[in-house]
Amino acid sequence: MVILGSGNVSWHLAKQFSEVGNKSIQIYGRKIADNIYFKNFQNVEYISDLNKINRDAQIYFICVNDDSILQILNEIPFNLNNTQILAHTSGNASSEILKADCINYGCFWPVQTLKRAVPVYSNEMPVIITGSNDFTKISLLKEAELISNHFEIIDDGLKSKLHLSAVIVNNFTNHIYSLAAEYCHSEDINFSILLSLIKETALKVEYNIPAKTQTGPAIRKDNNTINMQIKMLENYSILSNLYSIFTNSIQLKHNSK
Repeated sequence: MVILGSGNVSWHLAKQFSEVGNKSIQIYGRKIADNIYFKNFQNVEYISDLNKINRDAQIYFICVNDDSILQILNEIPFNLNNTQILAHTSGNASSEILKADCINYGCFWPVQTLKRAVPVYSNEMPVIITGSNDFTKISLLKEAELISNHFEIIDDGLKSKLHLSAVIVNNFTNHIYSLAAEYCHSEDINFSILLSLIKETALKVEYNIPAKTQTGPAIRKDNNTINMQIKMLENYSILSNLYSIFTNSIQLKHNSK
């Protein structure tokens, strides 16, 4: 197995595959110094020279940002044969961008928020797979089975929509956490008190339809509280705008039923 890239996704795939005793793994990264992140993984070799890439691997994972996928494809110093597989790990990019470089191409997208050298605290990492043919799909499924209990095969169109949903529930939500944490810090409030509330909200979504678990002043139409809290945010323009947007959205959704 060859992993092209040394960032967040690369680190986690290398960690997971090395822990299950997978065959030898070769990591390519542009920065020699990135070797420090991979040196403790078993059966992992780190290289920073593409000319040293293993030409006989069965699967080549491209773990770089979307804008760099085509660039690294152009830098691979050989052509893949009809028994090898080329897959990127992007949730947004179509697997079709790999079509010109390999007959067996697809996507292997870990649906998780990943940071290099930071563990996945939930120990859960669903994998979404696309493939140009049955051979590719089956091969990528076998790899997914080694590191995940939840994996699905879908097409690029659905994958792109799922990625958009992931941005909303993960990136946007985390941004709101960040703004709330900054507000708490500015107002001398202990943000950690809210952690149990954050966890409970996430757990409820796992077992219920999200709309059914909505609480708060917006759904109660508690205008006195809403107006008071908007006034409290008059020195926090971004939070104030978001508060009004979400309040209106909640009321529109639940008033329509």
